[in-house]
Amino acid sequence: MKYKELQDLPETVTKRLPMRGQKIYMQAFNDAWFAAVGNGGGGQDGSPEAAAHRMAWSAVLKEYEPSDDDKWRPKKRS
Repeated sequence: MKYKELQDLPETVTKRLPMRGQKIYMQAFNDAWFAAVGNGGGGQDGSPEAAAHRMAWSAVLKEYEPSDDDKWRPKKRS
């Protein structure tokens, strides 16, 4: 599965992440999904989709962090 538009993303992504975070998620998911499918695998559980979601959240975590209201905010730069 490849996400073509931001509105195609899961609700857990669109309701929590700001637009830039959604773009990061979508790009990372698509890249990871195609890499997993191309390699015939998908990580420990064998699911390319599950592996792609893990990679996408990992990419988001580099720039965003969850806040108390279940939304994600840009990380503060020091």
